[in-house]
Amino acid sequence: GWNLGEVVHDRKRIDDRMRRAYFDRLRTDGALEAQAAVASAIDEPGLRARFDHLAEIRIPTLILWGEQDRWIPVSVGRALQREIPGSQLHVLPRSGHLLQEERPEQVAALIAQFLTQPAPPATRPASAR
Repeated sequence: GWNLGEVVHDRKRIDDRMRRAYFDRLRTDGALEAQAAVASAIDEPGLRARFDHLAEIRIPTLILWGEQDRWIPVSVGRALQREIPGSQLHVLPRSGHLLQEERPEQVAALIAQFLTQPAPPATRPASAR
């Protein structure tokens, strides 16, 4: 089974509040089924099969990744950056899959910076030219 120790880099950050917050959500009707569906949809082979459409994304895209993510390796984040035109990737050191829990201030600062920077000019997909 899954446990919070698998998704964080620093297991000392797991406290009763975090446990309750994550596991209480799983008690909601349909939550376990939804979690299983998400997990199967983002497995690495399944995700790579969707890469064909990533080049069509034409909006600013911020990708945040934990360097020590044991669920989805940082290589997937780097591949996403290569495929999504103009995307920005920030790999946060000493962070796992739940980087918003492990590095909340850094994540918030990166999002705020991303949202306040000027948007690049829109580009059209090559097929529309």
